[in-house]
Amino acid sequence: VEGYIEQHYNPYDYDEIDVYAEFTSPTGKSFTMPAFWYRDYEIVINTNYDKITSVSGMASSNPDEIQGLESVNWTNEPKHYRLRVILNEVGTYTYGVYVVENGIPVQYLESEVMVLDNQNSNNIGIIKVDPATNRNFIDGSGNSFIPVGVNLCWWTNNTRKTYDYDVWMEKMNQNNINMMRLWMATWGFALHWGKDYNNFDTRLNAAARLDKVFDLADKYSIYIQLVLVNHGQFSSQVNAEWQNNPYNSKNGGIIDTPQEFFSNLEARRTFKNEMRYIMARYGYSDKIMAWELFNEVDWTDAADSSNRLNIYNWHREMGEYMKSIDPYNHMITTSYKTNTGMAYSLNVIDYTNPHDYGYEAKSVVLNLPDVQESVIDRYKKPTIQSEIGINWRSGVDTRSADPTGISIRQALWAGMLGGAAGAAMQWWWDSWIHPNDLWTVFNGAGIFAKEMNLVGGKYTQLKTGGTVTILNEDVKILGYQYNDRVYGYLFDQSWSHMNKNVSMQSSTIVINMPSGNYTLEIYNALTGAVILTNQVESVNGKLNFSITFTEDVAFIIKK
Repeated sequence: VEGYIEQHYNPYDYDEIDVYAEFTSPTGKSFTMPAFWYRDYEIVINTNYDKITSVSGMASSNPDEIQGLESVNWTNEPKHYRLRVILNEVGTYTYGVYVVENGIPVQYLESEVMVLDNQNSNNIGIIKVDPATNRNFIDGSGNSFIPVGVNLCWWTNNTRKTYDYDVWMEKMNQNNINMMRLWMATWGFALHWGKDYNNFDTRLNAAARLDKVFDLADKYSIYIQLVLVNHGQFSSQVNAEWQNNPYNSKNGGIIDTPQEFFSNLEARRTFKNEMRYIMARYGYSDKIMAWELFNEVDWTDAADSSNRLNIYNWHREMGEYMKSIDPYNHMITTSYKTNTGMAYSLNVIDYTNPHDYGYEAKSVVLNLPDVQESVIDRYKKPTIQSEIGINWRSGVDTRSADPTGISIRQALWAGMLGGAAGAAMQWWWDSWIHPNDLWTVFNGAGIFAKEMNLVGGKYTQLKTGGTVTILNEDVKILGYQYNDRVYGYLFDQSWSHMNKNVSMQSSTIVINMPSGNYTLEIYNALTGAVILTNQVESVNGKLNFSITFTEDVAFIIKK
């Protein structure tokens, strides 16, 4: 099969040769899944290798972490087609496998597979937008899913490569971080950055490495926002990689300028083939939180006014195509370098994913909620600030300004309880978070997120002057109120990465709630530990409690 296929076809061009299966579940539901061309491998590490090189940031040399030279070793098994699917019904599935050459069916095979109940599965289903609110996410069982995430877009240590992810994702799991953002960057997981723009044979090592990251995601229950293209590939100005791009006609490609990637018919057809391969290989995973079509697309050469509509139309076309081939309907997003972008208005974009590094001289927690609300008001869909920071230049400068991660903590809580669908996500994982072991800063928000139930209708945002009275003007509040429960975050408004040392605050908090008895739980916002549990009563529609804290604190009130 291997010799025949590769001699007569490009196995990565589904218009030349397409292998796919149609499945029917025990209850009669059907879906189609394409197969993908595969080379068997083992990923190993030589721990006797003691040289360390860096892609970016600060490559770890910590002797307590695994160190060595990672490599992808191919086995003797011939290349072949594989299918990966989610079969979530117990019982017998029937399926038929089709082989289509140049649009003509040439082979068909029928079979069946038995699915047994797995009580130990950590599969909570595909993450979706909650249709009841259009602001939040739910899992496959209809329960709230609140992302508490971080960017881990590529490995830092170019020696141990994917073993960076072994270390990082274990740290995530230990500190209740449930989501990450990952680029298919040219120096990491990109498929079309090999010898040819439309043949991935020389990049199957990248595909194998991405397999491993998804295995780790499944092990640690971490959801991945997978970025399909980084901006530099089609830019001659910003992080420019166009000169080396296999799509470039000077390198044997099919387009003369970066702008043509968004408009050229053959370039669009070719990228759809790549998307089909990516979906076939990784779309089986419930740990795909979303396909992010492009990172900061407004940094590409096509972002000028004469080509902007082409970017918009490209997103519509690629988003609709991915929706048409993805049987599990994973969410789709994209990103711009600012808080707004034309493609965010497309129906095929499930949530916005803005970026903002403008917090160097202002408090994250005082300003981010209003930004998020303006984005939601504009696009009428959920938002996650997927890149946020106090310094766009470097993680070293960020570390100097904020060595303990105050801005991380504020972004987590301001995102999670300030109107967004989840916590805002930091960028400098490679030169700030991991080198300074700031993973523990995420723990409090991660623990609290697991206690939040945002299902059951729209909430009222907690704001002073609304349903909340705070008898201390230095204390501010974020959070959500329902008829029978409240999720709140109190903070000293003077506290920030610019003003690290603040005094203790005390206040009485009065919240308008239906009369009755409630349980009040006070949480340490940094560690997630429950500091205090009390029974409280709302009398004549007023529930009040007194609290003393330094910096910030969180609370839950529930029936």
